[in-house]
Amino acid sequence: MRPLINFKICDNSSECDAVSICPTGAIIWDSENKTLSVISEKCTGCRKCVSACPVGAIKFASTQEEEDRIKKEFEEEATRVGELFIDRYGAIPIGPNAGLKESEIDLNNISSGGLSVIELVDPKNIACLRASVPIKRLFEKDVYYLKAFSDGSGKLSKQFRIASFPALLIFKEKEFVGKIEGSYDIDNEADLQSAIKKIISA
Repeated sequence: MRPLINFKICDNSSECDAVSICPTGAIIWDSENKTLSVISEKCTGCRKCVSACPVGAIKFASTQEEEDRIKKEFEEEATRVGELFIDRYGAIPIGPNAGLKESEIDLNNISSGGLSVIELVDPKNIACLRASVPIKRLFEKDVYYLKAFSDGSGKLSKQFRIASFPALLIFKEKEFVGKIEGSYDIDNEADLQSAIKKIISA
């Protein structure tokens, strides 16, 4: 069959990784219509485009039944492109509270009420450079959220013994309650949500 693109979450960029990785030119940037396009007859079914998309906007259908199911999923998709550019676990730091240096974070200044979350990312780690799960989907209530660059040698990394990035440090009323380490993406979002809930409810 062919790859299907979910344009609700695809940024429809000419710099799409799927275009550059496709060995047969089945996925192209249509310069005339200013959109990504699929040439079905060129597709060999290698599925490299699926793994190349960091936000899961490309799915592959090998049967008509599978294509119908995927199209239905796309129709029911609640996420929109705008959400790809908000704070996300594992993504390149963006927003007013992102892009700090680890050394700039003072635990004395985090929120004294409710939940506070500090995410440490290593910009040299490929897992930290991929778009991932929106922070607002990971917590049922608003959280005080900071994202900071780390190379693993900073005070927080050492204090909380961070072994892999990205990592979340979770605090309740300024008290450290737990951490989550390693890469999670939209395919295992439920696992990440479950791990967070377990920490928060303990």
